[in-house]
Amino acid sequence: MKTGRERVVKYAWILLAVNILGIGIACFLKSGLGCDPIALLSDGISSALSSSFGTACFIYNAVTIALAFLFAGKLLGTGTVVYGLLSGFLIDFYCMVFEKLSVSVSGIAGSLLFFCAGEILMSTAFAMLMNLNLGMTALDALLTQMADKTGTTYAVWKIVMDALFVLTGVLLGGTFGIGTVISVAVTGILVSKIGRFVKSFAK
Repeated sequence: MKTGRERVVKYAWILLAVNILGIGIACFLKSGLGCDPIALLSDGISSALSSSFGTACFIYNAVTIALAFLFAGKLLGTGTVVYGLLSGFLIDFYCMVFEKLSVSVSGIAGSLLFFCAGEILMSTAFAMLMNLNLGMTALDALLTQMADKTGTTYAVWKIVMDALFVLTGVLLGGTFGIGTVISVAVTGILVSKIGRFVKSFAK
């Protein structure tokens, strides 16, 4: 049974991971090179429903959490719920912070810098949730379960699902860019590689 201190440490890690994710997606959006696949899907949902980005993220998370509880419940935890409730609104918050601070992107070099920062931060947040026993995101739980059942890898299923999200997001009216293509190709690989580092750090 966890002590009070262990629970506080766990919640601190969860909040850190979700804030890292929020900053990462805000960097993606600021780069102007295109959203990562989940953000693109959320952007499409936002466009189709005329809702805020945060509300669209909440809808996406609610659906994926419900599916994960049905098919991969043993992989879920506190982090899953906290991520689902807060991620979209933290993305909105950090986008607002960038605007308040008048953060600007200058030229292709600036766009690439923000994109790379966003990709690394987002992948780090996912790797933290998956490998520190915080309760991975609902999508990652589903993908991990699918990989285990089929004898394939998480990275393969991540690429397949990202491609599906991109197609659906574009059809719903989301904004597509070259960054989206890059993110589809590298996120699964980055999460796996950063995850190995996180595991060694946690030992």
